[in-house]
Amino acid sequence: GDMPLYVRYSFLRKRYFEMAFDFVLLIPAWTNLAVTVGLPMRLRVRDVFTVDTGAELVILTNGAGLNAEVPLKATYNITTSGFIFGDSGFSFQNVARNLTGGSYRDSSLAFPVDRNQVFVPLGIGGGYTHVMKNIVMIDVFARFGWNPFVYVNPPSGTNTVPVADSWVLTVGAIVHTSPILHETD
Repeated sequence: GDMPLYVRYSFLRKRYFEMAFDFVLLIPAWTNLAVTVGLPMRLRVRDVFTVDTGAELVILTNGAGLNAEVPLKATYNITTSGFIFGDSGFSFQNVARNLTGGSYRDSSLAFPVDRNQVFVPLGIGGGYTHVMKNIVMIDVFARFGWNPFVYVNPPSGTNTVPVADSWVLTVGAIVHTSPILHETD
């Protein structure tokens, strides 16, 4: 499938709150090139519970347009290495069309093709954090969800709750580069 490349710069770190700047380049295999810029925020409610939110703008190539995302994710650490999470939010699809020229040929880039659609995704997942010498090195995770789970304003001919047609299974890994790039003795 498609391969996203992430860059995150954290510019605010407090004990209970963090904020960063994200840049994501989606290298296409089945869809078209896309760029995401975001402002993620993390609130630490307890030592074992976090809430992630923020705002993202997704620029889709080949005339697809612009999407705006407001994600919401709650994570609970069930052990020092294991975690579970639930995620949702709001997705504003095709807020603007033809920003990049061309024609829209890939219906999997935006769900649906109609302009100004709003939907709510829903997912659950879990994972494992590998730690070496008290330094987080890698997160391995899996997520099952629906994207979309429910439409706020469904396009004509589409179910308001299209769960049978919109489920997604994601398996991935996040390699933490800070310990590698900033290694100290």
